[in-house]
Amino acid sequence: IGPDAAFSLFEQFINSANYSILIAVYEFWSLDLFNLLENAAARGVRIRLLLENDCLSSNYLGTNDQYNRYIAYKFYQLKEQHSYDIEIRLENSSAFLHAKFMIIDNNTVIVGSGNFIPTTIPSDPTSIPEVKYSTAARNWFIAIKDETVAQAFVNKFVDLYYSSAIDYDPD
Repeated sequence: IGPDAAFSLFEQFINSANYSILIAVYEFWSLDLFNLLENAAARGVRIRLLLENDCLSSNYLGTNDQYNRYIAYKFYQLKEQHSYDIEIRLENSSAFLHAKFMIIDNNTVIVGSGNFIPTTIPSDPTSIPEVKYSTAARNWFIAIKDETVAQAFVNKFVDLYYSSAIDYDPD
């Protein structure tokens, strides 16, 4: 249950990744999760990131989706500066990508109700940062270690990644 134990769940599985992490999420701007994924990329883990291109909350705030663009740019910098095996794509259909899942090594899925943001997945749940439009909320995440389940998520990820997304371009 997040925010109390969510970070430790993600930390355990990201740190155990051997070759790939696939991520599809509506909003991602947790620097703590980013740091875990940076360490995984430095170990040679391939990362594929699919983000919503036009978050409703960003439009509500008039921020023009700066949070997802910020994290996409940070991943882009890792790829450019260190030649890490990272690809970033933005969902580009008329429907919102409202999914929130991560697939590790094609055999484990973390899926849940919360976005990958500091108030949902704080590294220290006793000190949750105040954020302009987001407060700590009870969300759930579950890790499923099953290759059949993971393959179903991989298939959906691949479909979304290649059929309804565009490559991230920082310019």
